[in-house]
Amino acid sequence: MKCFLSQRKSRYAPYVIADKVVGLYIVIAGRADLVNNPRYASVNDRHTHMGELRSAIREAVPSRTTREWLDLCQTQGIPASDLLDLAHAHENAYVLDQGLITKRDHPTEGEYYATPHSVRDVAHTDFVQPTRSLAR
Repeated sequence: MKCFLSQRKSRYAPYVIADKVVGLYIVIAGRADLVNNPRYASVNDRHTHMGELRSAIREAVPSRTTREWLDLCQTQGIPASDLLDLAHAHENAYVLDQGLITKRDHPTEGEYYATPHSVRDVAHTDFVQPTRSLAR
């Protein structure tokens, strides 16, 4: 499911794809009547009818704030998180703990935040393959 925006400023991204959490999410979204619907029984079924399912759940989203949705998802074991504002990523504990951005010092501009990166040189396939034991 994608995140939904509501009149009450609900901005969250539930990870509702695994069979074990779909039913839970549908129930907390107030659509328990859809739990045993064969149209949503498997991942493939849900993909086939995703528009209908998203529309049904989208109606429930404005009834709660983001915090309320996140708390409900957490109590049910449904992975979900608030959408991260990129302007505040450097303040987010998860982002910092995972090393997704790091503080750097620019020689003339001062402190800034950057993402880790690696430098790779361009190489022709004929040169790379023998070094990778993938020779033709």
